[in-house]
Amino acid sequence: MTQTEQQTDLHRLKNIASQVRRDIVRMVHACQSGHPGGSLGCTDVVTAEEHQLNGGLGDAVCQVLSRHLPTPVEMIGVNNSFGESGTPAELMKKYGLDTVSIVKAAKKVFNIKRQNDVLYSPTL
Repeated sequence: MTQTEQQTDLHRLKNIASQVRRDIVRMVHACQSGHPGGSLGCTDVVTAEEHQLNGGLGDAVCQVLSRHLPTPVEMIGVNNSFGESGTPAELMKKYGLDTVSIVKAAKKVFNIKRQNDVLYSPTL
């Protein structure tokens, strides 16, 4: 995947996420009932950090979400490795923090959510 294709995929994902959030707020407002906070829980979260996963940003996000708004989360980051040398691009790719890996993580968490929705959706 070329850099341009990666940027296009990332831009497309950002646009989809923004549109989903706008649609949720718009629908809750149109119903004139409820609060958008719970509805926003139908979105998924991916954290990417140049840090150890344990004790990092992803952990903090998961703690908050688990207490207030259970949400599927996929965390990517440096996992149990310390101080290596290389160009930023090489290190990002090695640790799965490049655009391709982030897009894969987003797709993975989206598929988990879709599978859970099918598994746990009420029968009419």
